[in-house]
Amino acid sequence: MPPSAVRGEVPGLPAALLTDLTRKGQPEKICWTTATEEAFARLKMALTSSPVLRAPDFGCPFLLQTDASDTGLGAVLSQIQEGEEHPIIYISRKLSKAGKNYAAVEKEALAIKWAVLELRYYLLGRKFTLVTDHAPLQWMAQAKDTNARLTCWFLSLQDFHFEVRHRAGAANANADGLSRMWTAFAEVSEKNSITQEKFLILKGSCCQRYTQDTLLLLLKSLPMGCYFNIYGFGSHFESFFPRSVVYKQKTMDKALKRVKEMQADMGGTKILQPLKHIYSQPCYPDHPRQLFIFTDGKVFNTKEVLDLVKSHAHSHRCFSFGIGEGASAALITGMAREGSGHAQFITDTDRMQPKVMQSLRFALQPAVVNISVDWTLPDGVTVDTLSPPINVLFQGQRTLIYAQLKGESSGESEGSVTVKYSLNNQPVTNQLNFCLKPTEETGLSIHRLAARTLIRSLEQEERSGAADVECIRSRMVELSVQAGVSSVHTAFIAVNKNSRQIVNGPLLQRGITKQGKYNGPLPTIKHDSDLANFRGLTALSLQAKSQAKRREPQKDPFLQLVSFQKASGCWELDATLADVFGKRKDELTNQKPAQVDKSVWATLLALIWLYGCKIEQQVEWQFVAMKAASWIGSQKVGDLSQCVCVGNVLLGCQVTKETLGI
Repeated sequence: MPPSAVRGEVPGLPAALLTDLTRKGQPEKICWTTATEEAFARLKMALTSSPVLRAPDFGCPFLLQTDASDTGLGAVLSQIQEGEEHPIIYISRKLSKAGKNYAAVEKEALAIKWAVLELRYYLLGRKFTLVTDHAPLQWMAQAKDTNARLTCWFLSLQDFHFEVRHRAGAANANADGLSRMWTAFAEVSEKNSITQEKFLILKGSCCQRYTQDTLLLLLKSLPMGCYFNIYGFGSHFESFFPRSVVYKQKTMDKALKRVKEMQADMGGTKILQPLKHIYSQPCYPDHPRQLFIFTDGKVFNTKEVLDLVKSHAHSHRCFSFGIGEGASAALITGMAREGSGHAQFITDTDRMQPKVMQSLRFALQPAVVNISVDWTLPDGVTVDTLSPPINVLFQGQRTLIYAQLKGESSGESEGSVTVKYSLNNQPVTNQLNFCLKPTEETGLSIHRLAARTLIRSLEQEERSGAADVECIRSRMVELSVQAGVSSVHTAFIAVNKNSRQIVNGPLLQRGITKQGKYNGPLPTIKHDSDLANFRGLTALSLQAKSQAKRREPQKDPFLQLVSFQKASGCWELDATLADVFGKRKDELTNQKPAQVDKSVWATLLALIWLYGCKIEQQVEWQFVAMKAASWIGSQKVGDLSQCVCVGNVLLGCQVTKETLGI
């Protein structure tokens, strides 16, 4: 949020220092001093403290302000309290790749639809004021009959009762600032190395040629400094390494060799055991764990698998990929949902690499780690945290912390809670002050939500096989009855449909016969003509297979280039690399500028070739190129403008040094 948006809200705030940095004509690189750092810290504290940020008063009408920029959407929900407008909650999100291509008025309409639905729990059933430009709503109403997407947006707003108040864009600074915050975040997330722990879990029958090519691309795209391991599973499972290993040249080469040697079919789809084995291993400090699961089959214990993934959702994220028509939709979508990741389905007509790399891009966004919550309370007051501990928060995730305050303070009437965490290796501290004696009745909604959170934690503890199951169960029932929140032990009520009476007695389990595979006799061939046709088809099939065996698959130059890259991001200048470019090794060597060595020259040529000849596949090689550009930058070779010009002439490309990111 721009400092001008809250300058009137925060008495004595030195916002002028920050405002000056945003004025027209300022240099692109901001000069950040001790004074501006202090002003920013005070502004951040003011935004999250009373009286600026207020608790909602459901007896007063709400105001919703929305805005959109080229990179994101923003909204502020506020109320008029004590004669002044105070914000209740700030929300924002990044625009997708498709959303960035929308027209300006369409982005504004999307911001309205998104904000209203995101804040529906505040807005449903009551009249509120939508503060925005009239143009998006008028345009949506006129264009809804010609665009299916706009029709859905328009219909989604029909359940809400609101009036529109016009406010020019320049005066709508609150939501405008939130919509633009994603530009800086995107730049940070792409330029910093990410330290994480990656697990690739593969069903054996998935290890076909195109899957191996995808794994090659995936392994080459991992950042230096991360940990990784690969599991193959079927009727049994095996891991490449006893535990996760550091990503470097030696471990990468070993993993690629094992991928090529994996059996084509390990039989079955028993994914539960490899997952248990992974979760039994402790996480590395400051290395958030992420799972990439590839499978083409179904399992008989889907619920057990999903419960296991959900029980570890606080410490990892799961990306699942269903390959072919036989993949279980319930398993693939369920693992991604419970693991807060993404689900992708790959059919015979889809290219696997773009979908996997899209998920990797999302997985490599920086995560919030080293999270701690500290309470400062007066004497006589204690706190019990009801929410499970938070180990990591990935981009797009959020969490709620519920706590119960006990006791009575004899003196002070305020307390505070401090949340500390690290993002991009930078420590962050947020503090919230609160009153121990609320002046208004807030009802029991928060109490019920806290009880529901605690009940869900107890349910998970019971499923994990805790020792004192009876004590957990009785505690769960007690909480459920007191708070009026259902649980697995209080929500089952059987009613006789004929007598309308409650059925008393123990629950009975019925066994339902499952349809198995056909085990009867093979069909017989009755006529000679049928036999002749059968033999002809068999001969044709065998002939086609033998011809297929004789044909060597064509080598993809792009995948060849990727396979030659080292784990550090560089390439070596040799004949195999020259062959990818359609050149001889001596042609590359003779044109090498004197200021760079062979590895830098080879890496620079690889980057020029990717940007000049394979730009349409950029989503697949973006991380390969980022590693290469980062490696070149670490060599400190000075200005490479002349080298780029020579490389363009040699490869017949027209790529600028700025495009290469070096």
